[in-house]
Amino acid sequence: MDLTPPKPMHLQHTPEAENFFGEANFLVVKLTDYCNLRCTYCHQDALNGKPVLMPMETFKNAVRLILGPSKAPVVNIQFHGGEPLLQPDEFFYEAVAWAKEELETEDRKVAFYIQTNLTKVNEKREKMLKDLNIGISFSVDGSPEINDEMRGGGKIIFKNFARLKKNAWDMGTICLIQPSNWDRMDEVLDYFREAELTNVRFNMMVPDGRGTEVDTAGAEKLFGARKTILNQMLKHGEEAVVDATLYNQMKRFLKPVG
Repeated sequence: MDLTPPKPMHLQHTPEAENFFGEANFLVVKLTDYCNLRCTYCHQDALNGKPVLMPMETFKNAVRLILGPSKAPVVNIQFHGGEPLLQPDEFFYEAVAWAKEELETEDRKVAFYIQTNLTKVNEKREKMLKDLNIGISFSVDGSPEINDEMRGGGKIIFKNFARLKKNAWDMGTICLIQPSNWDRMDEVLDYFREAELTNVRFNMMVPDGRGTEVDTAGAEKLFGARKTILNQMLKHGEEAVVDATLYNQMKRFLKPVG
């Protein structure tokens, strides 16, 4: 199978593109289909081995086409994968500098984020992300023991998380409700509270990619995990691990106090 990236094309705006993308404000850029982990349920079936990486010109074409016509006051670019930090630092320095030059005006700013498994965010790469003001979101499914049943990298994830938290990073976290944790959600939440990881989006596993080979939860398992999370939020109050997904859903039905 030939994995050589296709030669990039320079895309031109058309009136149709201008109209269609005029309200676009968020672009997820898949920098590679490769990953240094091999999660059992990976929806993308990310590949291992020598990575094939997105060329810079492809990144520029995507940004021009989708965010160039945007009238939004803030446009957001999220670097995604696979594992996006398989790209070298030089890619990010060039991509951020170019995107700011291309998109920012008096009426429009650009914000940058990265969705990573956190295993490659050592001190050097932390500095790069800080220099470029790239916000971090990462995935972890519980304690290293629980996480590693289906993901891997648990110890290095929490080692890097502790350093980033000490350095005052405000990170987003995704925890997937899946076979290794849906019956152990109390343990997951206890570990997260102890690690001071308290703002988490709990998502359900999607049976795509390698995930089609993994048992999917029935309603009883999913409801049980969600119920455990909600009970913990009610019990621990300000010290609770807050499920951002559930919290945002509940806000629609709750009136502010006072």
